[in-house]
Amino acid sequence: QDCTAATRVIAGPRVYGDFVEALTERAKAQVVGAPDLPNVDFGPLNSESQLKVVTGYVDRLPAHAEVRHGGHRIGDRGFFYEPTVVTGVEQ
Repeated sequence: QDCTAATRVIAGPRVYGDFVEALTERAKAQVVGAPDLPNVDFGPLNSESQLKVVTGYVDRLPAHAEVRHGGHRIGDRGFFYEPTVVTGVEQ
């Protein structure tokens, strides 16, 4: 896990569509689970409060934003959250 992971990517119009498609497919391929298991790409968030923060980001997205993948908690135990790709967010 990396708390300094990129939260925004700005892609120019010539590459935007291809980039979003590739990023979305990559997010779909990620495996979320216990970090000590083989082939797991992402473990849980570090706390319930962080899960609430991340959930709040998605819940408060403006109407013009689109969740391309993810945007939900995984299960009801632990602090697992789907890798999420959001497009169309305006600064």
